[in-house]
Amino acid sequence: MDLIIFNLLLVVHLISLGVGLAGNIVMPLIGRRMAGATPEMRSTLGGLGAEIGRNGRIAFGLLVVTGIIMVAMRYGGDVAGLGPWFQAKMVFVVLLLAALVVSAVKPNLVKPQLLGLVMRLLLLGIVFCAVFAFS
Repeated sequence: MDLIIFNLLLVVHLISLGVGLAGNIVMPLIGRRMAGATPEMRSTLGGLGAEIGRNGRIAFGLLVVTGIIMVAMRYGGDVAGLGPWFQAKMVFVVLLLAALVVSAVKPNLVKPQLLGLVMRLLLLGIVFCAVFAFS
């Protein structure tokens, strides 16, 4: 039964990763389209961007929650023995969380293009480190 629950959590975890990655790829495209769009289209694209952003934040929350539960199930919560790749992954997760908080609290602090690039690099680092941590 534990294996079934773990695998279901892993499915949710991977789908959440896909939603986060997809949003991170699509948002710059929407931003570029908004620059030359009519006011009506800008409103439509802005609404779409807001929905994608909301889905990305939900996905990030699910990634954190399912990740914590899976580590607790598989390793008894003992992250010290997971090695440097896991520790690096967690550093990237914390940095991604910080970027999300900054973008929510002070949306004009960092240019969207730079924020998107930073977030894409952090996501790539998270996936890269996860592969090495858990293989």
